[in-house]
Amino acid sequence: MPPSPAFGGDHAEAARRGQRGDPMSNATPSDTMRAYAQATLAVDTAAIKAITTDGFTYTHSSALRETQQQLMDAFAGGRRYTGWEIQELAEQSYPGCTIVTGAAALGVKRADGPGVLNIKFTATMVPAAAGGWQLAALHTTRIPD
Repeated sequence: MPPSPAFGGDHAEAARRGQRGDPMSNATPSDTMRAYAQATLAVDTAAIKAITTDGFTYTHSSALRETQQQLMDAFAGGRRYTGWEIQELAEQSYPGCTIVTGAAALGVKRADGPGVLNIKFTATMVPAAAGGWQLAALHTTRIPD
């Protein structure tokens, strides 16, 4: 499954530039979620680090909980996603954060071959110091087949 054409550009590259002072400073929380998806597809740990906060946590649909470093170590150790097709996105803003919810088809490599996980996700975005947004927490829930 190829990346969704809805990405509309190389958000992961924009995140790396943002870390050096160029924007992703104008990125919306939804743009940041798309950038995260693209960075994980590209196994771009520099972009993942720029997009996520130091205290980032990812709770997988399997209930595995990972910190930012554990996530980057998993990609360095061979974790691969083969697709991140974001199908729905919605934002709800609160003082100090924006919650992004959505649905996606996540292509994964498994021991028994490729698979697709249909998921719902909730992401907490916080303002980044340089402008734009960073991903502070991500929680996914698998949609039963």
